[in-house]
Amino acid sequence: MKAATQQDTWDAIFGSGCTGYSWWRGVAASFDMREDAPEGWSAVVRVDNPDGPGVLEFTVTHKDLMRAARKIASGKTEWPQYQGPGKETVREARNLVFNVDDADLDADSADQVPQVATLGRVIYG
Repeated sequence: MKAATQQDTWDAIFGSGCTGYSWWRGVAASFDMREDAPEGWSAVVRVDNPDGPGVLEFTVTHKDLMRAARKIASGKTEWPQYQGPGKETVREARNLVFNVDDADLDADSADQVPQVATLGRVIYG
């Protein structure tokens, strides 16, 4: 069993194309995104404000995304008033946390991880 490295997390989430959905308004990495993700990377993500007009901005890191993946993977979280992560996302979050070699997040499942990391729940999608 192998947990995701910082490069694995970058590739699984941002490499999936998930930030191409309309609610994501941009990603700015702390490194040249044409290169491998370095240890300690961060990214500023902009997402539509679900509670009103405008756009919210968050800085996320490998640790933030892994914390969100663990929350999703636990399957124990209540998601009141909002949809919870899909079954595929729960499965792939578990793979990201416990056995990254089996992780295969598509844009839909990868999109839910940064939503949980930034908004605390799955809202869009």
